[in-house]
Amino acid sequence: MEFRIINMTVHEAVLKLLEVAVVKAINDCQVDMESFLNNIGFGSLYGLNIGDLHSRLNHFLLKSFDCDSFCMKLNHRSIMVDSKRVHDMFGIPVGGTPLLSLEETEGDVLTNWLAQFDLDPKKIRVTNIAELIVKATNIDFMLKMNFLLLVTNTLAKNETKNGDVSLDVLKRIREDFLVQSIDWCGYILDSHKNSTNSKGVDHFYNGPVFFLRVVL
Repeated sequence: MEFRIINMTVHEAVLKLLEVAVVKAINDCQVDMESFLNNIGFGSLYGLNIGDLHSRLNHFLLKSFDCDSFCMKLNHRSIMVDSKRVHDMFGIPVGGTPLLSLEETEGDVLTNWLAQFDLDPKKIRVTNIAELIVKATNIDFMLKMNFLLLVTNTLAKNETKNGDVSLDVLKRIREDFLVQSIDWCGYILDSHKNSTNSKGVDHFYNGPVFFLRVVL
């Protein structure tokens, strides 16, 4: 099966911003980020460093990835990308309640979240969310939402190439809901499967290359 890289220059530029945003938010935040991440089941992301990864590795991974089987095919072995693999690499919760099975919340959550930004909602990007996390001085519900939106839009969602933010988390997580009870690995995996576009006999992986780099 032929593999093509679509708009690689623009795509890679957006992906680089996503990666930097997560690292910056975690490393520069003023609150006790290590304790916060451990409390919600994302402690393995503390101290994440992806600065030494290069575009040649991206190209190799893209050529080695089979979109039909969702498998990384190397010289003498294959690596199946499944929920367990995602958990092994990121250490975040696996199993539990599927995020998208939760009913969409009603109330002022979206309004309150948007009020954090002095921006047109259509212009909000992950870098803007990362800036809010860095500036946070309290661990509260809004910090939790900002962090989960940042992580899911970096590791999972990549529906467009212009950096639009997916609000799946914001629409479904209530303040009293246990974040660690959600199947985050399944959500990330399903998002990547949905990002695989097909046209005729050619399949294209449109998900974040950062994800493929880490699961290898």
